[in-house]
Amino acid sequence: MFFLGIVAGAQIQNQYHIDINNGLPSNHVYNVLKDQHGYLWIATDKGVLRYNGYEFYSYNISNGLPTNDIWHLFEDKEGRIWVIGISDGIGYIFNNKYIACKNGGQETIYPGTIMEYNGVLVFSNPEGSENSHAYCFIYRDVVHSYDLHNKN
Repeated sequence: MFFLGIVAGAQIQNQYHIDINNGLPSNHVYNVLKDQHGYLWIATDKGVLRYNGYEFYSYNISNGLPTNDIWHLFEDKEGRIWVIGISDGIGYIFNNKYIACKNGGQETIYPGTIMEYNGVLVFSNPEGSENSHAYCFIYRDVVHSYDLHNKN
């Protein structure tokens, strides 16, 4: 008779706590995104950080963002990281540089729902905001707004 004893154990998860004591400019985190290359993007009230597992790179007003208070991040099919906060501008980070889009008429942009459809980025203002019925379309780095209630 043959008896094989196997000891089974749970796999230990490696955890690392990130906060203002080891790299974040703020403990107020709105959104976290893992991009297609494995970088971790963190949206805070003091800008956006890219974390490669060892060090942080910071994006904020000093290097082009329209506001430091970033609420939402979105990666499109081209690998651009779209940065959205309450501001008069929107843009994306690509090749470690912030690119501002031209504002085609939208006043203040609020972080709402965002998605990509056939190469066009579409986002809406959140329900309850001043312009919750407005949608923005980003095509060739120009922001175009469309108001569902005012079809002028």
